[in-house]
Amino acid sequence: AAAAATSPGGARVTATPHLAPAQYDIWAFAATLFELVTGRPLISSSLDAADERGVAQLVGWGGLTEADKRLIQQHGVADTVALLDLLTWLTDPDPMQRPTDMELVVGHAFLSPAGGVLREHAAVREIQRLLAQPGPREPRTVMISYCWDSTSFALRLCRDLAPRFARVVMDRLGDMQGFVGESMERMVAESDVVIAVVSKGYVISRNCLRELELAEQHRRPIVPINLEMPHPEWAGGGLGSAERYFIAPGTEDTMLYVDFRELRQYETKLRHELLPRLMGTDQSVASTPPTITTLEEALRRIAQLEGELRATRRAAQHIGSVVALPESEDLQQS
Repeated sequence: AAAAATSPGGARVTATPHLAPAQYDIWAFAATLFELVTGRPLISSSLDAADERGVAQLVGWGGLTEADKRLIQQHGVADTVALLDLLTWLTDPDPMQRPTDMELVVGHAFLSPAGGVLREHAAVREIQRLLAQPGPREPRTVMISYCWDSTSFALRLCRDLAPRFARVVMDRLGDMQGFVGESMERMVAESDVVIAVVSKGYVISRNCLRELELAEQHRRPIVPINLEMPHPEWAGGGLGSAERYFIAPGTEDTMLYVDFRELRQYETKLRHELLPRLMGTDQSVASTPPTITTLEEALRRIAQLEGELRATRRAAQHIGSVVALPESEDLQQS
C-alpha cells in the first residue's frame, strides 16, 4: 500500500517504495476520509498499528473491495459518485495511478463541486446509469459537440442533462461507431438540438466544424456555449472558420451564446439560460421547425396537430365563440 505498516511483532512492512513524499499524506487522507464516511477503518488495525490482517491487506493491496464500495454507497448511489471516484483514485492498487500532489486531489469534483471534475471513466459510467434510469424526461435528444480540450466540461454537462432528456449523445458515450463521418451525421440527424461547446480548440477542429455544417444541413438548432473566449475575440474574428455559424453574414450580429467562462456560475447558467433553450422554450430554438423525414414522424405530427385543434375548439366553445375548424379526417387527407 502507500504507507509503511507496523506488524504486531514490530517489523516494518513497506509494500510500495519509491512513492512521492506527498503520496504518503494522500494515502493517510484517503484512509481518514474512508473511515469518516463508513465508520470502519480502511486497514484493519489495533492501537494505531496494523494487525496481522491489516499487514496482509497492505502487502496484497488490491484497491477498494466491492464491500468497501457498498459501505460508501450506503449514503445513496447518486450522491456518492464523486466520493467513490475520489477514494478509488486515492487508493488505486498501482501507486503510479494515484495523484502525486494534493493540488490534484483538491481539484477533484468531490472537494471542488463548482469547478472540479470526475475522472473520465467514472463520469461515463455515471452518465450511462442516469440515462438508463426510468422517469419523466423532456422528449428531446441533445447532442454535445465539443473539442477534446473541453472533455471534462462536456462530461459534466452531459451528466447534468442525462436525467432531464430522453437521450444525450456524445462520442465518449459510445455513440461514435464505424466510420467517423457516418457517425457524426447519424448523431446530428438523430438529435433535436446541438450544443456547441466553443473553445479555442473547437474553432480549428475539422471534426467540430463538420458537425456544425451537418447541423446546418439537417436544420438542427445550434446552441453555442462560450467556454473561454473573450467577447471581443468572439465577435472580432476569433471564431475562425466557425464564424459563419455564429455571426450573421455581413454584420456583427452574433448568435446569443451561453457564457460558461466563469464556472462558479455554472448552476445558474445551466438552469436559467441553457436549459430553457434546449427545452424549446427559448425563441432561438423554438423558431426552427423539425424536419419531417419519415412516415412515422409525419403521423406523429398529424396527431400533434389534431390535439392542438381539439384544444383550440374546446377553448373556443368555452368562451362562446363560433370557430370553424376542419375535422380530423380533413386534416389527414391534407
